[in-house]
Amino acid sequence: MTLTCGRACSRSTKRTSSFGARLIAAFAAVLCCAMSTTSVIAQTPGVEYTVDKYLTMSGQVNTVKEYTIDFAVANYNGDSLRAGIQNMTYVLDGNIFEKYWPDIYYDTLTAVCTFSDCYEHEVCRLDKSDEVCEMVNSFFEYKAIGVKDTYSKAFSLHRGGVYLFNSLFDFLDTDKTDTLIVYDDPSIRVDGTFTVKTGQDIDLRAYFNTGYPFDINSLTGDEYADVMVYKMVTDTTGIEMLKQRVPLHLKDEAHPLLAGIDSITIHLEKPEIGPYRLRFETNWEALASRDIPLSVEDTLRATVTLDKQAYDLASDSHARMTLTMDYGYPHIGAVQPDTVPTIRVAASIYKDTKESILLLTDTLVLVSDTLAQKDLHYAGEWDIDWSKIDKTMLTAADSTYRMKVTVTFNGQQQYENFIPVDIKCMSTAIRQTAALRTDDETVYTLNGIRVNPRKPLTPGVYVRKGKKIVIK
Repeated sequence: MTLTCGRACSRSTKRTSSFGARLIAAFAAVLCCAMSTTSVIAQTPGVEYTVDKYLTMSGQVNTVKEYTIDFAVANYNGDSLRAGIQNMTYVLDGNIFEKYWPDIYYDTLTAVCTFSDCYEHEVCRLDKSDEVCEMVNSFFEYKAIGVKDTYSKAFSLHRGGVYLFNSLFDFLDTDKTDTLIVYDDPSIRVDGTFTVKTGQDIDLRAYFNTGYPFDINSLTGDEYADVMVYKMVTDTTGIEMLKQRVPLHLKDEAHPLLAGIDSITIHLEKPEIGPYRLRFETNWEALASRDIPLSVEDTLRATVTLDKQAYDLASDSHARMTLTMDYGYPHIGAVQPDTVPTIRVAASIYKDTKESILLLTDTLVLVSDTLAQKDLHYAGEWDIDWSKIDKTMLTAADSTYRMKVTVTFNGQQQYENFIPVDIKCMSTAIRQTAALRTDDETVYTLNGIRVNPRKPLTPGVYVRKGKKIVIK
């Protein structure tokens, strides 16, 4: 277990004029960039053009999901910022009505928004300068009406504190920084997978957080966490598998405007199947103890075989499937809509590998109260009824189809396998042949080939009037 806890821009004009200079000055004057930007209506005295909602550039950061416990996220519609998933956006919006318009072109253009903590550690950057430059140039070149585009980026923020949102749009001569407060609560949040399959490792990271705002003087600098893992014998008792005390570095006097945060990694190498409990205890009163259930589940072992691989539907009415299953934990419990523990085994015949043409589905349902009390050991035979197949969907010749077998219990699919099955149907060939008859006496081979009536029939099986005839 380990503890972890410059700007440059240029612009040019194709043709320089005092009119263009005045326009640029007016351009910068009427535009604003802020967390909330309002439309601007302005006129430049002595120039024959009007600017009506000329161009605006606005940027903002808002919390779209906040962290709850265990780093789960929940939708957030509050007014303030909270630790969690943030969305940073800026919007370019403009509309032009003109009589005369200068020829303006920007070689380069900087349009950047950054989100940093108050100690200048950058958390996220949104830089679409090339796209904005192209859009602004098109705005001037084609005198577009109703130009608008939005750029956005999502990022995670693990702790509260004082942050800075900077908007830099050099073509507006604007470089604005807003101070933002991100709120959070004291917490122990755990990131990772709490349920794994047997043979897999359990890897978790626990984040200890003071929340924000907090009183840094409430911390002594000697905080620690006791980390314990138990393999549960009953719902309330367990065998201790791991116990370790880890110091927490939550008191950071050099950065008091950020929540104190530290993290611990928990690693269990290939634990045995069964239920576990992870427990955290700390000596800091603001953080309550936490218990987190863990589970190592078994992997279903199953064997599925058929009594043979090739079937002729003219003589075979069913296929016999032999099924054996073995599963240790968790024990099977009833799930809706079942009132008792239930296993469902489905066998489906598909005509193609894309599973787009389904020929048959048959289901075996195993119901037993004892499945909830002991490990699963099942062995039995199951007859799959071939009469459920629509024979008109089969090809005349022998064909190999795919049988998909799935086993589902505990509300989840636990097993899947594919078995090749050869199926032929003589009656299918006969129906296809009968459809080709031109008169009652026409004779066909079993493959649907019309026999020359001038030649005598050689020994074999033929079709006439929709029935098989045998020539010896």
